[in-house]
This record gives sequence, structure tokens and C-alpha cells, in this order.
Amino acid sequence: MLVRRLVAYQRLEAPEQLAWLEAFYTELLRPYANCFQPVMKLIGKEAVGQRTRRLYGRPTTPLARVLQSGRADPAKIPSLVHLYANDSPLPLKRLIDRRLAAMPATLAVTESA
Repeated sequence: MLVRRLVAYQRLEAPEQLAWLEAFYTELLRPYANCFQPVMKLIGKEAVGQRTRRLYGRPTTPLARVLQSGRADPAKIPSLVHLYANDSPLPLKRLIDRRLAAMPATLAVTESA
């Protein structure tokens, strides 16, 4: 969903387009989304008359949620913590915007997430 928000539904057929998208996602977008973008998790629903009210937990990042769950692979935890410690949200966001501006000509996107 995150990639669709940025690239829309344009068709990527050329190998260089696919290579650009793969590098963009793995190097920039995935670390930014998993380490620095909090997500509200649905924890339940309750009926209020004829309507249903959704209950959300406190927004946390996917990385924090995995580390708190205790179900993360112990071999991967140091690399996840290293990823978080070595990245900063503002420079990473600026790099995402610059990379989107330099997107291959057949893809045209004006804004980032």
C-alpha cells in the first residue's frame, strides 16, 4: 500500500524501472516506514447502538511492536536495532523526496508519503 501511495498504479515494465523501485523500497522506504512511522493498531470493536466503535491502541512503530512482542528472531534483533540507530527520520525523508524527484522519466509522482 505504501508503494502504491507514492508510485500510484503506473505499470512498471522496464528492468531499470523495477531495479529503481526495488532499491528505493529496500534502502529508503522500508526503513522509514518500519522505524519512524507510527501505526495505530485496531485492538477491538464495541457496539454503540446500531453503530460499531473501533478501539485503537497507542500508536507505535512496527519495529517497536516487534521488539515488544518478544517473538522476533533473536538473530535479527541486532540488525534491526542497528538500522534504527543509524538512521534519522528527517534526512531519510529528505532523501526519499529527492529520490522521488529523480524518478525514471516514465514514472511521474509529485509528492511523497
